[in-house]
Amino acid sequence: MSPSKPKDIVIELDNPYRSYFAGQVIQGRVVVHNDKPKTTKKLTILLEGSGRVRWSESHTTTHITGRGQRKTETKKVWFTATETYVQYKLQLVGDGQNFITLPEGKSTYPFQFILPATLPSAFTSKIGFVSYFLEAEMKRPLLKQDKKMALPITVNALLDLNLEQRAMLTQRIKRVKRSNLFACRKGQLGFELRLKRSGYVSGEALDFSCEITNSSSSTKVNHLKAMLVQNIIYFAQNRSRSQKRTVRELKGPAIECGDHEMWCPTCLTIPSLPPTRLGGNCRIIDVQYFLEVEMSISGLSTALTGELPIIIGTIPLRTTFEQLRRLSIRPPPQVQPQPISIGSQVPYAVPGTSASLLPNVSPTDNRPPPQYFQDTILDEPSNAPPSAPFLPEYSDLPPPTYAEAVLTESFTWNPEGDDDTDSNSHEKQREAGINTNDLPTAPPMYEFVPSYITYGK
Repeated sequence: MSPSKPKDIVIELDNPYRSYFAGQVIQGRVVVHNDKPKTTKKLTILLEGSGRVRWSESHTTTHITGRGQRKTETKKVWFTATETYVQYKLQLVGDGQNFITLPEGKSTYPFQFILPATLPSAFTSKIGFVSYFLEAEMKRPLLKQDKKMALPITVNALLDLNLEQRAMLTQRIKRVKRSNLFACRKGQLGFELRLKRSGYVSGEALDFSCEITNSSSSTKVNHLKAMLVQNIIYFAQNRSRSQKRTVRELKGPAIECGDHEMWCPTCLTIPSLPPTRLGGNCRIIDVQYFLEVEMSISGLSTALTGELPIIIGTIPLRTTFEQLRRLSIRPPPQVQPQPISIGSQVPYAVPGTSASLLPNVSPTDNRPPPQYFQDTILDEPSNAPPSAPFLPEYSDLPPPTYAEAVLTESFTWNPEGDDDTDSNSHEKQREAGINTNDLPTAPPMYEFVPSYITYGK
């Protein structure tokens, strides 16, 4: 059996996990395989990050017909919004006007991008997404098919809990069912939920306790349940839609009549999740998290509930560094990384290479990322990727790992515009000054699962 033919054009990254912090460097190469010399006007690599939300609502209207009859009609109305966070295009070969010939065999063209430091985290659901991807394209002569390859990546926003005022706050909430209720003829029952701090990173266990009281003489508490809840709000065309999802839950004890108990679980661990607010700078998707406790009471159909807001970040609190380091299976990097060259937004020197940005698109605030961003080195695999920003002020930052996101859903993206949502998308992009001829074509089902930063695993 003959070996399979290599793809005509491939994107290879130094980071095999394809997961980066905002502000880090993406380094890689476009590899072109030609079975014979081929002509091209240009070979480009595009980095694009964008967000989109879309949902429909049924609107019912009533009107009077010409015969004086009342007629009711129900119509599906679509709400959609888009944002662009980054669009960089580098021209690796050619000038776009004149043909040049690429040699037979394998040719490699390195590239480098610096991600803006203020990007929101990647995110995906059925209603909306924030996605980032690279696309390589080789322009061929007329009547020849262009060569393309798209490669999705994960961007983790920088949400430093040490800069969040609420992260160290202790919170508490009390809920009580009093004796004048039908199910609690004598005494009262309820709980007091206490949260020792409000800020966490993925991989940490929530630090909370719940004091449960049942002074009723006739009513039993069936059980308590603690839940980590994700609340997503989507915004489009002056409207919003909410989506509430339970991320993790933990069942607590049953409490007999006249009993009192302190419940202090330690195993409600935060899985791989995007940070609160997606790290900021996303106006169409807001993500918030809550610790919710639900008390199931015998004889009552409605549970007694209470919730406290929490913040999920990507840089942990300094007070937790040592604990996270002990939990980590990866030792701290032993090699001190060298600073990156700020402003080097062009690929490595390649003959015939030039770099350009897409028209009407600029990096966020046109500012380079802070100087503390550097690449660190992992023990494995051998072509080790950047694992985290190296922060001089946090020189003992525990090394994070990568884990696929939980609760992911595929978002259907139809670039052909054959439904109410997308029929005018290209026209709106032209009005916004975006050159639609240069926009990449994403697959109809964008099923990439982000790999978020997590600690202590």
